[in-house]
Amino acid sequence: SFKRRSRVAKSVIKTCLALLPSKGPTMPAASIWSIILPALLYPSLNFLCINEVDPDWLCTTVLAASSNIASLSFKSALVARLIPSIKTIGLDKNSSRERLASIFYSQKINIEHSSNVIKRNIAIISQALEMQISDNALKVKEPFLFFDSEKHFNLLQSEKPNILLIPGASFQAKIYPADSYAEIIKNLQGNFFIIWGSQSERLIAERIKLFSPQVTVLDKLTFDELKSFISKINLVIGGDTGPVHMAWALGIASITIFGPTPGYRNTFKTDINLIIESKSQVDPYKINKKDLSIKNSNPIDIVKIAVKLLENG
Repeated sequence: SFKRRSRVAKSVIKTCLALLPSKGPTMPAASIWSIILPALLYPSLNFLCINEVDPDWLCTTVLAASSNIASLSFKSALVARLIPSIKTIGLDKNSSRERLASIFYSQKINIEHSSNVIKRNIAIISQALEMQISDNALKVKEPFLFFDSEKHFNLLQSEKPNILLIPGASFQAKIYPADSYAEIIKNLQGNFFIIWGSQSERLIAERIKLFSPQVTVLDKLTFDELKSFISKINLVIGGDTGPVHMAWALGIASITIFGPTPGYRNTFKTDINLIIESKSQVDPYKINKKDLSIKNSNPIDIVKIAVKLLENG
């Protein structure tokens, strides 16, 4: 019935929201069962409902979860297994932090957990589809996120570079200080915007605006609006969080600021997608969420990188 399809669809959307990389490991047990039980009771409806979710959103979610960016591998593996398919492909027990997840895959792939996230995802895809994808192909790839929205484009300028700051992240140690963002704004010519996704992130955005009144704090964006807006920006600056990584996916210049997470692993560096890291010794197998070294990254160093990117753009 329509009511049953709607109920399962809501469960799938709820699950995807919880798995969204920028939100970190937020999926509660209740969300797991809200999709498992309907899928078991009405298996023929499961694939129908998946199609109602934004495909870019779902793709980003499944790839991010499959490479175990957060503690989501077991959950995503279980959900993937419930989707009707001939094969369910994922990481083997030696490649994932959650070894038990591998029992849900019919075909298992071995990739070192500390390897670059993008390369891990590409390895899964290339082995599953039996195709070769080189590092050079990744560097010159076409944008692969798509959208319909044109909201906020009237705020963009042609006289100055449009620069987007993304101060939020899934936990505090990945958040660059508001006063440091203000220093970047002070020393870099541009038309600045800030986006936020939660009330705590909005407070950070408002704090930056107190230091730098010329900044535009946008209203909360939908996922489609977010993709659309980033695609029209000249430069994105922020911490290790999903929307910043979307710049790479959209072919937009970016600077990702790293503290307690591994820059070499979580970002695919290109000529226009660069990183700045703290001096912390990061263990990708055990992230130290009490490591606040991100605050030691000098904003002037970020400005210097930004100037070069904007000059070359």
